[in-house]
Amino acid sequence: MKPGTVAKEMSVLKHCLKLACEWELIHQNPAAGARLPKLPPGRTKYLTPLELRAALEAAPEWMRAPMAFAACTGVRRGEMLSLRWMDLDMNNRRLYLHETKNGALRILPISEFALSVLRSLPNGASGDKVFANVDAARLSVYTKRVFARIGIPDASFHTLRHTAASWLVMEGVDLYAVGQILGHKTPRMTQRYAHLSPTYMAGAVSKLDGIMGGVVETPMNSNRVLSADAA
Repeated sequence: MKPGTVAKEMSVLKHCLKLACEWELIHQNPAAGARLPKLPPGRTKYLTPLELRAALEAAPEWMRAPMAFAACTGVRRGEMLSLRWMDLDMNNRRLYLHETKNGALRILPISEFALSVLRSLPNGASGDKVFANVDAARLSVYTKRVFARIGIPDASFHTLRHTAASWLVMEGVDLYAVGQILGHKTPRMTQRYAHLSPTYMAGAVSKLDGIMGGVVETPMNSNRVLSADAA
């Protein structure tokens, strides 16, 4: 099995044995010191606009709205499929995500395009699901098939989330904001997208210019680097 699978199963096992200790069924957790396999860096595969368009055109009708919505919001599959009409604030362009990975309510602002996707869906009662009759497992399997059909065999439904994040970073949105939109628990999870912004690191180091301007008289004069004030 892949390291990620082993790590997930070990996490469940450790938690079960921890509960057994708390319930005094066993005296100690035998898995507490187990070493987990080293995990590879997180996947950052994302689609180009042309690839996304090709995927949407190749997808069956019932898949197009979920795929487009995931790509323009960055929501997780479970968050999207658990959405109910009562969770939408169309006037203020917000989603109220209850079924989040971190277990906390997340209020997500959405774009005009995301609103247009929602408006294209048949309206339901307040407690009805927005993406009614869309099965999670079926959606994932069929999305992989669509991507494979258009020549992107390593893409999945989760790639649409990476696509939203990558496009935001490439458009100059700062990493903190991207992390908040995606619902990342730690900044480390968002850091994988830093290399996609050509101005991110350059903008950071350029902040030193204002300080160095008062210290260095001229970079070209090797005989006299420090100014009188700095000396």
